[in-house]
Amino acid sequence: MLVCLTGVPGSGKTTILRQIRKSGYMVFETDKFIHSIYKFGQIGYNLISKHFGKEYVNKTSVNRKKLGRLVFSNKCELAKLNKLTIPLIKNKILSLKKIKNKLIFVELAIYLNYPSSFRSIFDKIVIIKGKQKLQISKQIVHNIKDIRLPEKVCKNAIIFNNTGRKTAIPIISARLISNILKNKK
Repeated sequence: MLVCLTGVPGSGKTTILRQIRKSGYMVFETDKFIHSIYKFGQIGYNLISKHFGKEYVNKTSVNRKKLGRLVFSNKCELAKLNKLTIPLIKNKILSLKKIKNKLIFVELAIYLNYPSSFRSIFDKIVIIKGKQKLQISKQIVHNIKDIRLPEKVCKNAIIFNNTGRKTAIPIISARLISNILKNKK
């Protein structure tokens, strides 16, 4: 069973995912996957070099900072990047579906922007909502204009509120896992 764990920056996805991993469940972090394919000689590295230019790669990897400055200041460039990377992400997640009889949690922040690209892959969608203050500070860092979740994203999703207290993370994670297991398809 594949479970998408999503939320805006600062909602606590990664912290909750770490706790889920500690509980013995398999997890997949999309950002780590992107880091791996952005290394020299990998498919992501080659695509960035080809479609954005050699100035966005170095001898070891994609220059994520430089690429980030470009794509987060230009919607067309962001669309181009997503057109290149979403199929790679999607294919990797689809390969996880082949693992039978396992509950796998996939951290996928990009789901919020592209639900139609990923919805059919997952058995469950979980949206983590964090403390407003932390989300706003992350929003500024990531240059995100709006942290409200569109209704189409929330439809049929399980929504969990993260209080932001580190001591509550194990409780939130346990409740999340329990909820998923109770409501298996």
